[in-house]
Amino acid sequence: DYRFPDPAVSDLFFERTRRVITERYPDKFVCGYVDPGPLLVAFNLMGYDGLLMRLHDDLPQVLAVMRGIVDVQKGIIDRWAAAGAHMVSIIDEFAGTDGLMFSPALWREHFAPLYAEIFGHIKSHGLFCGCLFDGDITAIMDDYLALQPDVVEIMQPNLVGIERWGELLRGKVCAKASVDMMTTLATGTPAQCVEEVHRLVRALHTPEGGFIGVSLRWHRPEYPAASVAAV
Repeated sequence: DYRFPDPAVSDLFFERTRRVITERYPDKFVCGYVDPGPLLVAFNLMGYDGLLMRLHDDLPQVLAVMRGIVDVQKGIIDRWAAAGAHMVSIIDEFAGTDGLMFSPALWREHFAPLYAEIFGHIKSHGLFCGCLFDGDITAIMDDYLALQPDVVEIMQPNLVGIERWGELLRGKVCAKASVDMMTTLATGTPAQCVEEVHRLVRALHTPEGGFIGVSLRWHRPEYPAASVAAV
């Protein structure tokens, strides 16, 4: 008998957000986020072990939960559009450093259509669509790009490889990327961070643009201040 929450519970937040955008940032490009995305929410509801076991033991239950999450998040996207956002990005994670947490075939058959629905919903409002899938998603890269995100966000570029990202995206899809948040930015020197910035620019930038550089700050734990400043 469980009912997923009504997205209207967020109306107060979005009314405040609309006023802030209107009063303070009327000439700025505004990106709203749906973070965490559908699978991260499902993992939080069921636990990682619980969801992965259910993919084998009770796939319909997982898909029913995902259906409810997607419907709620579509309502959140509606509210970002009404608040004045120009883009909405989905942040999700279903891969680790060694690849997907479940088979690519399972993702293609059951989950890719849900992400296509979300991406399409964003674009139905006339908004740009961004997405960050954490981890090594090499196994589904073609399927991911077939969803046609306008901006691909990359915070761990060394997992897939900076030059490989360049081959996939340069001149085709806008890349919003940071020095690798799990390796270089976390443990590298400021000089190594700067060198990685140059690699990202060489791999992803074109004379017409197409590359957005991001300098991340984190608080669990915080990144070295000198490295953040160098980036």
